[in-house]
Amino acid sequence: AWMNRSVALGGAGRYGLDSAMALQLRANDREGLASACAIAARQSLMQHQADSALAFCERGIELAQSLGLSALRAQLMGLQAEAYQALGRYDAAVAVLNAYLVLKDSLLGEQATQQLATAEMREKYDAVERLAQVEKLRSEKQQESALRGQRTTERNILVVAAVLLALL
Repeated sequence: AWMNRSVALGGAGRYGLDSAMALQLRANDREGLASACAIAARQSLMQHQADSALAFCERGIELAQSLGLSALRAQLMGLQAEAYQALGRYDAAVAVLNAYLVLKDSLLGEQATQQLATAEMREKYDAVERLAQVEKLRSEKQQESALRGQRTTERNILVVAAVLLALL
């Protein structure tokens, strides 16, 4: 909440963002701190403070990498490339963008693999469900057939009994 308010306030919210980052640091909320670094970097870029943005990006990337937060790391790398570009360090910006693209590709690959695994699991579940439905229908059909046979037998017994009564 502090971070969102500070971004909405622009420069006036800088104190709120710094306070939020200090609280996350004291609470040892490293994931929150990495997210706050991304917000601070974006805010710094909007205020044309590329040096500050670069420092936030580097700290956030370090945290995100240590926590295994690849999506946040990719976001921070994109901001880092923007900061390098704003500073006129185009060679560094290109290098970061290349690393960003490699990371983004691996994230997309992981996402595609997850979606495929989810689809396979859904298909297996649907197949098991269809088999259960088929088995249920087969059982109902057998019960219906057995009931029909029982009724036929009962009817035949009644016909025979009626014929025997008529003959007596």
